[in-house]
Amino acid sequence: MKQDLTRLLRTTPFVPFTVKTGDGEVHAVNSVERMSVGNHVCAFIDSEGLVLLIPFHAIDQVTTPDSESLA
Repeated sequence: MKQDLTRLLRTTPFVPFTVKTGDGEVHAVNSVERMSVGNHVCAFIDSEGLVLLIPFHAIDQVTTPDSESLA
């Protein structure tokens, strides 16, 4: 999952994607500045500026607009 998210964030031009977690939360990553990938978690900044730490194991699905599902 770490490699998939890193690849998506480095794609030029950037293509927005969504991250769905096991508890049903969906996070829209609409710019590179919204997410950062660490060793065991990713940090997502929501629309209110709050930083959410999402462990990779909690991510159920990552999708791009062309319906590519990575998990």
